Amino acid sequence: MKNIVVIITDTFRYDNLRNLAERPIRTPELDKFADERATSVEKFYMGSFPTIPHRTDFATGVLGWPHYGWQPIDVSGPNHIAKLIGQSGYATQLIVDCPHLFNSRFQHDFDAAFQHRGQEGDKPLLHLNDPIKTVTPTRKTRT
Repeated sequence: MKNIVVIITDTFRYDNLRNLAERPIRTPELDKFADERATSVEKFYMGSFPTIPHRTDFATGVLGWPHYGWQPIDVSGPNHIAKLIGQSGYATQLIVDCPHLFNSRFQHDFDAAFQHRGQEGDKPLLHLNDPIKTVTPTRKTRT
C-alpha cells in the first residue's frame, strides 16, 4: 500500500519549492521528496485562510469560512479525512507544531497524533522545580 503524506503550512508557499520563486530558496529534502515520491496537485485552492478554518475545510471537505470560524473539528461536521482514509485501510497519524489543532480536537479519528511543543508561546515546561531566587534578605523574613 502506498503512503499518503499531506503537508500543510501557514507561511510556506508553493513558490518556495525548487525554482518557482523569484529568488530560489534551497529546499533539497523537499525537492527530493517531490521528485521521487510525491504527486503535485496544481490549481488547488482552499476557501479559508486562517489556521483552523483552513484545516477544517481540508479535513471535512466543506467550505466553512466565513460561515463559522475557529471551532473544534467535531462541531464542523462528521466527515473527517482521517476517519475516511482509515476506513480504507490506511494507518493515519497527525504530526503538528501548532497548538491550535490539538485545542480544536483535530487529533480525533487519527490512529496516532503527536504535537511538537513550543510554538506560539506554548510553554512545555513551567520551571516549577527551578531553584527559588531569594528576593528579600532572610534576616527580614520569618523562618
